[in-house]
Parts: sequence; structure tokens; C-alpha cells
Amino acid sequence: MKKIKLLTLILFAGVLALTSCHKDPPEGPTLSVTPTSVDAWKGDTVKFVYSISSNSKITSLKAEPNTTLLSSQEVTSFSADYSVSDTMTFILPTSSLSDGDVISVKFTATDKDGADYAKEVTVSINIKEPAAATTPMTDEHTDGVIWNIIGANKGAWDLVNDVAMSSSDTEANKDMKNTTTTASQTPNVFEAEWTVGTGNTTSFVKDNTFDYANATVEAATEAYNNGTSTTTVSNVAANDIYIAKLRDGNYAVIKVTNVAVTTTDNNDKIEFSYKK
Repeated sequence: MKKIKLLTLILFAGVLALTSCHKDPPEGPTLSVTPTSVDAWKGDTVKFVYSISSNSKITSLKAEPNTTLLSSQEVTSFSADYSVSDTMTFILPTSSLSDGDVISVKFTATDKDGADYAKEVTVSINIKEPAAATTPMTDEHTDGVIWNIIGANKGAWDLVNDVAMSSSDTEANKDMKNTTTTASQTPNVFEAEWTVGTGNTTSFVKDNTFDYANATVEAATEAYNNGTSTTTVSNVAANDIYIAKLRDGNYAVIKVTNVAVTTTDNNDKIEFSYKK
């Protein structure tokens, strides 16, 4: 019996010894990287903020892109041994990238306990071509009007200097001039039409689908280039929209707001707003 008790004690002591010698594996460092996904384009600088903490001394942080277009980076010197936050920057090449490409960057933090206890985080750089720049047309004029030119009121308009013009004003500055003539009246017929003055190079493209409320220089340029330009606009009606390439090379978008036709006098008129 004594031998059995002694053997039991020896076995129990052995188990205690084995238990006391066993150590849990050390916990690896914690690592966070922000942002985890970022949109960028050729030549852009992409910055990531990383944060590492560990119970053991931090020894390195590697950042490894999945492409040779970017070089891997490694930090082995830190301002603090156990907790650090800093940034890592990549500059994208100006070529060899296409819209829709994705670059993955694997960040690996290691502490003094070695690679077995490293922490990895993978982030994405999404290659996206930036949207085309837009230049809103914020200079709007709502008082545009050209009267029946054979009447007493001013029958032309200067879109560059934003003023009404009479028959005695310089022809080359008349971007919109009513075309009604005495001969065309039978009687009191108003030509809902305009043309440019002699020597004026402004021209027009009709586009009633154009978004006047959100007009931009880029959209106006595209609409003009996609249409057929003319120096004379006929059969003008309310809500018609015209893109004008002005004599100074700039663009204007004209929206007709009213066409007033009288039957007993020459006070007919075309009213319009325009943006530049």
C-alpha cells in the first residue's frame, strides 16, 4: 500500500512539473492600417496610417505590394518599443496603370518573438480615373431681349458685353439681331428669328436636351461640337435652347423664355436668359 501511495505521489509531482514548465505561446502584435481601401490615379500619393502595439518589442513593419510597379517598404526603427503609430506613403507611377486595376499591399508587423507571431493586414489601392473637371457657368443674365428690329425698340443683343443694341451700334458686336424686314410684313408679321451682325463670327447650335440649370463650360463645348452650327436661328420658340460659340471664343447657353407676337404694331420680341 505504501508503495502504491508513493508511486501516486511521484506521478502527481511529475504532472505538476510538466504543467509548470509549459508556457502559452506569446501573443503577436496587434496591427491596424487605415484606410483599408482607397481610390487613386496615376501619379497620386497614397498615404496609409498604421498603428502597432505588442507585449514584446516591435522589431519591423513590412509593406509588400503585389506588383513591381511599387517598391516594398520596411521600417525597423520605431520611436517606441511597444506601441507606435505613423504613416507610410506610396507614390503611384505615372504610367503602366489602367482604370479598374487593383493593387494589394500586405502590411506585416513583427515583434521580437519572431515571424511566428507576426500580424498581417492587407489593404487595397483601387486605380480609378478621376472624373472630368467641370466649370459651372455661373454668370447668368435673365434680361435678354431682342425686339422686332423695324420697331422703335432695340432689335439686337451683344452676348459678350451683355447689352441691348440699336441699329446705329457696331454691327460686328451684334451676336443676335432680329431679321424682320418691312418687306416681310403683310402686315405686322414678326420673324421669330435672329442672325449675327456683319463681321460677327458668333454661331449657334440648337440642343433642347441640354441641361440649362446645370450648365458647364465642358458640357456646352461638347454639345456645340456635336451639333451643326449656324449663324442664323429660325422659328424660335419658348424653351428652345441654343449653345453659342461667341466671337471671343467663349461659350454661352441661351434659353428662350418667351416669344411675344403682336398683331397691330412692331412691339414683337424674343426674350431669353443665358449663362456664360
